[in-house]
Amino acid sequence: MQRRSLLIAAIGAVVVSGCDPEKRLQVIAPAPAPPPTKIQRVLIWMPGGEAIVNVRSLEKAFETALAPLGVSAGFGRSNPLELNRGDEQKRAMDALAATHRLEIDIVAASYGGYQSSRVLRIVLYAGTARAPLMIFTYESGSSDVDVLAGLVVKKLRERGYL
Repeated sequence: MQRRSLLIAAIGAVVVSGCDPEKRLQVIAPAPAPPPTKIQRVLIWMPGGEAIVNVRSLEKAFETALAPLGVSAGFGRSNPLELNRGDEQKRAMDALAATHRLEIDIVAASYGGYQSSRVLRIVLYAGTARAPLMIFTYESGSSDVDVLAGLVVKKLRERGYL
């Protein structure tokens, strides 16, 4: 039974790593409608574990993708022991005067040999609101997490947020 599970996980990792990255980004959002406001300044809340996602590389990728659009980005990190991130986010949002926040969380991760995969959940909120404007999921291979920033920015532009 364990071998079968391991084999399925390995096959899944190979399939995920071989797919077009754009097809791995799923948008789970309300029906397309004009956004309430455009993103001007965004707080991007990153996962805390550097071992699972190269956070510094992902931050740089978001800055590179957003800069040509005139959008300022600030970054914060989850604490592995956090129960409520609202207080820390509020301080960071006030310092940036953020109009939106983008929270990135790791919802699943698997490792096998040279392949690893993870499922990321990315949620866009207006300011400190609790109701999400857009939700993305992204199945990432071992080395393509940097592609995520460009894909998310592309989808936000398509929906009129940028």
